[in-house]
This record gives sequence, C-alpha cells and structure tokens, in this order.
Amino acid sequence: MDTSPKITAILAGGNARRFGGQDKGEIIIGDNRLIDIIHARLSVQSTDIIISGTSDYGLGVSFIADSDDAPAGPVGGLYSIWQVLKPKKIEGFFTVAVDGPNLPSNLIESLYSNTNSTIAVDGAGRHPTYGWWRIEDLSVAWVKLQGEPSISLNRLADVAKAKEVSWDRSESFININHAEDLERYVKDT
Repeated sequence: MDTSPKITAILAGGNARRFGGQDKGEIIIGDNRLIDIIHARLSVQSTDIIISGTSDYGLGVSFIADSDDAPAGPVGGLYSIWQVLKPKKIEGFFTVAVDGPNLPSNLIESLYSNTNSTIAVDGAGRHPTYGWWRIEDLSVAWVKLQGEPSISLNRLADVAKAKEVSWDRSESFININHAEDLERYVKDT
C-alpha cells in the first residue's frame, strides 16, 4: 500500500444556486456544519486536507480559490488545484463534495491507484466529484480540453481516462443540492 501523503480537496467553491445561494459548508446538520462533518470523516483517511474555495471555514487548513483562467463550475476547482500542486511534483490528489455527508469510510483507500485517475460510481451513476486525480492525467486532459466552452467533471474524467471504482451503497454519494434534500436527509438519519 502506498504511504505517501494523501492530499484531499473538499470542493466547496460553488455558488450553491440550487440551494438559494447559501454556502453549503455552513449548513447545520445536528450540531455540526456540513464542512465539519466532511472534514471529520476525511481526517481519518487523509493526511493532508485542503479546501477548494475562498476560505478555510476556520478549520486551519489551506485553501485554493479558483484561478482567473479556470473553467466555470466544479472543474474550475480541479484546474486551480492542479495549477498549485503540479510544481510540487506530487502524484495527485483526491476530491470530495462539500455537500455529501455520507462519505464512505474507505473512500481514499478504494479510489487510490498508482496507474490512473479514478472516480466513484454506484447504482445511481457516476460521481466524479469523488475522485483520485493524477497530476499527469490532468496535464494531458487540460491540453486536450483547451478551447472547449464548457467542461463537466464527467467530460474531464473521460478525457483523463479515469477508471471507475464501484460502491454497492448508493446512499454513500447523496448530495444536498436543495432544501428538500436536506430535509429528507435529516429525516432519514
């Protein structure tokens, strides 16, 4: 098993338009903010946690805001992280969504591959916000994607030739995108 540091970025830089513009990291579930729930679950899996967004939420971790030349959307976060980490000669980094409170306890271990980037999949489909992104794969992908007007995480995963890692439990990748999602999540937990 690889013992090098595992950098994991919590993707928290979106505008949360579907959630009325409220910062999803600040959503309270029980007695904790969503960002605190995600950070606590990651802390036992990853040696180095960063935030892809404009603040550290008071967690004392590094954060990387989207660069001016980054594509729009979540892929802009990956692009900006890649720009910062590429000169450091590291192998890659993991990403997780700030709005996914059911983060699997084996996510990092299961996604890691020393040969290719990977993304999570389950019965509900692909979840490219949960991924292992090799710097080398992203470097090739950004060249191929240059000039495309809109790039989704799924498109990035395809161009980076990310392999799929399957989970049986679809509730592992629940996203809280709307107030109704939060109500349903709180009711079901």
